[in-house]
Amino acid sequence: RLRDGDRCAYPLDAGGVCGSTWQVELDHVVPLALGGQTTVANLRCACRAHNAYAAGLALGPSLMVSAAALAVHARRGLDDRLVEDNAC
Repeated sequence: RLRDGDRCAYPLDAGGVCGSTWQVELDHVVPLALGGQTTVANLRCACRAHNAYAAGLALGPSLMVSAAALAVHARRGLDDRLVEDNAC
């Protein structure tokens, strides 16, 4: 984050980088699913939109839809557990 100044470092077609400070996340340049490492050289700051876009390009849309569905399912399960825990 320090190297990228907490700004999106996703490269733009017109040159330069995005530079957004909104919802900045750490992005694996080579995704973990494709053998990428969690190293400084393989990480960059990316806004949530560019992180998702890069993942879609690298992993393909069908895998991204599957991952999104799993995340929703996991979130619903967490919500159900929270309701059950607070039911008393």
